[in-house]
Amino acid sequence: MQPAERRIWRWIVLATAYFAALTAWVQSHALLGFDYHTTVWLNAHGNRLMDWVMSVITDTSTPELSMVLCAALVVFLWRQFGWRPAVCLFAAFVGGTLLEVVLKNYITQPGTHGMINRYVFGPGWIHISLPYAYPSGHAFRAFLLIGAIALWVMPRASAFWWTLAVLAGASRLYLGHHWTTDVLGGAALAAALLMVIGTQIKPRAMAAG
Repeated sequence: MQPAERRIWRWIVLATAYFAALTAWVQSHALLGFDYHTTVWLNAHGNRLMDWVMSVITDTSTPELSMVLCAALVVFLWRQFGWRPAVCLFAAFVGGTLLEVVLKNYITQPGTHGMINRYVFGPGWIHISLPYAYPSGHAFRAFLLIGAIALWVMPRASAFWWTLAVLAGASRLYLGHHWTTDVLGGAALAAALLMVIGTQIKPRAMAAG
């Protein structure tokens, strides 16, 4: 294993450990006060225009659009870098989504329960009601898929795409759909999986693309 590969695997271990530690901390209910106060503070600075902007941004990571974007990214990675990163992205998307569903059944993080709801659109085509809130699926999909665009599709515009991913996560807080720890958990899971996908994209392949 090359030194660069060892470094990235160390980062993968650190991101995974962070996600596991945050999950345990959320399960202990030690961060409920932090979550409540950050959500209330963010919503205290809201207005109708921002409601519309954040509602549009949050819809970039709906399950419907995410499935289409994931399929497009799988095709792109396969054509540019070979089958390994393409399969890894698909497995990360499906596996991460399944893990989200499992955790939302067992990590007893209460949701916002409509305490604040600034979302201006109606429910999407795919809506699954789960008992708990951790981690945020929207944040996971935003950081995984938009992050993939930033890293491998349009790296020259990476600042724009990473900003969009961050705003998609922040929109979940602003709209009152998730707590801060939910979003951090989804982002951490996506970060670990993105780095795993990155191990399958070799410098030679990137240069050829």
